[in-house]
Parts: sequence; C-alpha cells; structure tokens
Amino acid sequence: MTASTPAKVPPGPAGSFLFGSLRDFRANPLQLLMQLATEYGDICRFRVGFLEFYLLNHPDLITHVLVDRDKHYKKSRLDLEAFGPFVGQGLLTSEGDLWKQQRRLLQPLFTQQMFEAYSQTITDYTTEMVDRWKPWAESGKTFDLAEEMTALTMRVITRTILGLDFAGVSKEVTEAFEIGIDYANSVMDTVVPLPDWVPTPGHVRFHHSKKVLFDLVNGLIEQRRRTSLEGKDLLTLMMRARDEQTGAAFSDDMLRDQVLTFFGAGHETTAQSLKWSFSMLSRHPYVEQKVHAEAQRVLGGRAPTFKELGALEYTKMVIHEVMRLWPAVWMLDREAVVEDELAGYPVPPGTQVAFSQWVMHRHPAYWENPEGFDPERFSPERSAGRAHGVYFPFGAGPRVCIGNTFALMEMQLIIPTILQRYRLDVMPSPPVVPKPTLTLRPMYGVPVRAIPREG
Repeated sequence: MTASTPAKVPPGPAGSFLFGSLRDFRANPLQLLMQLATEYGDICRFRVGFLEFYLLNHPDLITHVLVDRDKHYKKSRLDLEAFGPFVGQGLLTSEGDLWKQQRRLLQPLFTQQMFEAYSQTITDYTTEMVDRWKPWAESGKTFDLAEEMTALTMRVITRTILGLDFAGVSKEVTEAFEIGIDYANSVMDTVVPLPDWVPTPGHVRFHHSKKVLFDLVNGLIEQRRRTSLEGKDLLTLMMRARDEQTGAAFSDDMLRDQVLTFFGAGHETTAQSLKWSFSMLSRHPYVEQKVHAEAQRVLGGRAPTFKELGALEYTKMVIHEVMRLWPAVWMLDREAVVEDELAGYPVPPGTQVAFSQWVMHRHPAYWENPEGFDPERFSPERSAGRAHGVYFPFGAGPRVCIGNTFALMEMQLIIPTILQRYRLDVMPSPPVVPKPTLTLRPMYGVPVRAIPREG
C-alpha cells in the first residue's frame, strides 16, 4: 500500500465532525449498537469523541479476539481509566506477566469446597431477608426489590471476601463503593474524561471514598498478618496462597487491589441479574410456576444446598436466559497491541475493538425469536454447539470472569429460596426499563409486592 492509498477500514456512520456518534451513544447506547449491527453487518466502525471503535457483530470475530488471539489484545484504555484508579492492578485491569501470576494464585482457590462453604452463607442471608419481608407481605406493602437484592449481594460478598458481617461495616464504606461505581460510570459516559487529579467535586468525593476503602482493606490485611490465617474468607485464602511456579505470594498492595476488584464486581453484576430475573418471572407467570414447582419437588420447602444445585436444572436455564436478554455487562472492549486482521480489514496497534453482549445475545442470525423469553433454549440439547461469541455474559477465553461459577451458584440458591416463600408481583408503574451504566440496571428500580405462598 502506497502513502497515497487510503487505508481499508470497515464501514460505519460519519457522525458529527467533532464528536462522531457521541450524542447517540450517550442518549441510548443499546439502540445505537443494535442499529450499527443491523445496518453494517459483521464489522463496522464508529467514533465516540476522539475514540474510534471497531464493533464486531459475528461470533467468529469475537472468538478471534477473546480466545484465539487474546495475547494480541489488552484491556482498553477506557477500561483502565474507569477502573484503574479504583481497583489498581487487580485481576480486572492488570496485563501480561502480572495478570498471569495473579490468575495462577487465584484460580486454585475457587474449589468445590469453597463454594460449598459459601453456599450456606448465601441461603442463611437470603432466609433472613425473606423473614424480614413478612410484615410487608401481610400488609401488602410495595418495596423496591432492586435495593433488597443489592443489599443481599453486598452482605454476601462482605462475609465471603472479608469475613465480616455487613452490619459491622459502616454506612460510609457502603457509600464509598457506590461512589466508586459512579466514578467509573462517569468515565464511561464522558468517554474523554478529565484526569482524576483535577479537583472537581466528583473527583474529590471519589478520592475520599477511595481512602475509606483503602483504609478498611489495608487495616484488615495488617490485622490478619498479626494473627493466624485460619479463616475461610477469600482474603485469608489469598494471603495463604503461593504461586505454584515461583512460590511467590500476594503483596499487601496486590491483596488490596484484588479485594476491591472482587468486592465491586462480585456484588454489582449479580445484584443486577437477580433484579432482572424476578422482573422477568413476574412478567412470565408460567415460567415462574415452573421454577417454583421445581423448587418444591427438589427441596420440599427447605433452603437449597450446594449439592442440590444440579437438580435445579430449570432454574439454571432461567438464569441463563435472563443473562441473555439482560446482560449485566452489556459491552466489552479491547485494544490491539500488534497488527491483526478482522474480516479482511487491517487492525493497526492501538485500535479499539468492541463487542456487545446486548447485540449478540439478541442477534436474529443466531437466536430463534431473539426477543422472546424462552429458558429452554439453554437446555443441553439446544445449547449444543453454540459458539463462544454468541453468548458470553462473563466474557470468554483466558480472561473469562473468574467468579462466574460463584455468581451462577449465588443466583441458583437465592431464587428458589425466595420463591418457596413468596411470589413477587412487580408493579406496572414505573416501568422496568434498562439503564446502561457500568452495568445494565433497571432505571427506576423494581417495585414489588411479596405475595405469600399458601402453606
């Protein structure tokens, strides 16, 4: 190619001269991404402010980036700007040898024994929550299920990661996490954010919340260093972990970054998936009845245990179908680090490559009746042969979410525990509509009434 020959690039909208498709992306990113996939096909490009993205809308292209050529791509600069100031060099944001070492240290900790130990915490806390709902159910009070699910998953993650009861964690700490999530949201929304050292009111709040969280986690690490490491919480397990190849352990800074990474990701995404689950079950009473019937048949009124998860097959199918239609993480992106090629188009180093769960999970070329709610599309027979890049709520490849099994277990324990006691009736107003922030949240919460089950 000569200097006068224009580079071959994917098709895409021109957008405005200065901002590209920024206005449309900020107004409704889900709609924009669907429009791009419909109009331009398997690969297209669009610009948001000063950032240009190649959007991939074909499973082979997505698998190429996430699985086959994962070493040729790294986390995007937008991800690092959004999450780096909050979680440092944790598993979410680290790259190269540092990421490999962290993954080697962490992966052996996620054992069946750990899941079994944590499952009891999940069902105990869920049972306490539904016990607290009793006067609301008897009086017909409407309450926000979104708040309840966030509080429940926050309590679970506090116990399983830090070994603390949520009641012992100050309100300032929980608010600090919300401020951290709001900061990441603002970076994603702004696309070209101000550096976090610029003393805007939002940055001042963020740095105060960061100090609150750092002080909490650093204090816990120092305390554990002075005592025996006998606990079963994830922090203690990480402090005991040793790299099987080098014998190295986590430094205190690495421990802190991992805790903040798991704490943020471990409650936020699961809480959103639970909110969407009960919203969909309320809108599809036949499916809700099947989930309840399965719980009654398998559990007979008892809270589920880890060993009974395999028998709650239909519940798991429902969870997967909810994550298909309402993926908590609705878009991923990467940055090319070496020259590559996608669908015949050259991909120079530094190119931002994006792929959307929202688009691919609803793509009519790969899903029959894509807008319909059909849990049985995740039966073993109908799931056989499904490509990585068609359904990837937890990502794919070497960087697939390390907590995916824990998240699925948590939802599979919580849903039948609640449904054996109550049918949750979602109120028709305000409507439950998606708000694509850092995660896909119900814009107005999920107002419900808990209807007691007979007997």
